[in-house]
Parts: sequence; C-alpha cells; structure tokens
Amino acid sequence: MTGEEIKIRMNCIDAPEMKQEGGKESRDFLQSMLPDNQEVILMIAEKDQYGRSVAEVYVPKPNSREETAVNGEMVRAGHAHFYERYKSSCPDNAEMYEVWEEAAIANRSGVWSSGNPERPWDFRRRNK
Repeated sequence: MTGEEIKIRMNCIDAPEMKQEGGKESRDFLQSMLPDNQEVILMIAEKDQYGRSVAEVYVPKPNSREETAVNGEMVRAGHAHFYERYKSSCPDNAEMYEVWEEAAIANRSGVWSSGNPERPWDFRRRNK
C-alpha cells in the first residue's frame, strides 16, 4: 500500500479534542512524530463505524531495524489517554498503554500537567 492515503483512528488511545485543553499540543506532538512522507507501519485491528482503519501506528527508527510505537509515545508523553474501553482490540500492548499513562500522570506530562484533565470521551459526550 505504498503511497496510499487512508484515514485511521489510533487504536487504544484517545487524544484531547482541538477545543479541549492540550488538544493543539497533542496534534503538534503527533505531527512531529509523523512528518510529511514519513513511512509508517499500521497494525490494523478493524474498521470503525465511520470506515476508518483502527490501527496501532509504528514508524521505523533511523538506522535500526526497530520501530517506535506512535500510539504508545502519545500516551507516554501525556498527549493521549489510554482508552480502556477498547483495550481488547490491542491485547498485545494494552497493559503497556496503562503503565505509560500511569507514568505520564506521575510525571505530570502533557495533559496531566494541570492535574486531572477531562477525558476526551467525556468532553465529547458533554459537548454533543
């Protein structure tokens, strides 16, 4: 699927909405990990109700045979929340996402810097 553009939802995480505190910072962090023409590896779990591929996203590390887990880095940096509701769709990494979120909370990283942020799913429900 080289060069193909597809819409994805990142599996097992949920980032703040743009109108939410931390939304722009989350977007900017993701963009810094995925510059234009960045090769990505998608581990697609399913399609969602909007036709998006639900996937874990990886980028190759320079000069290495390893990859960086973008979903995990978003959580670890405090720019996304672990979405426990969907943990069954990423059984290999769900436990790590939970650990990374606990570390982000303890370190007051990203959205956690101001205490207890509103979860994106609660924000969306409240702002329907």
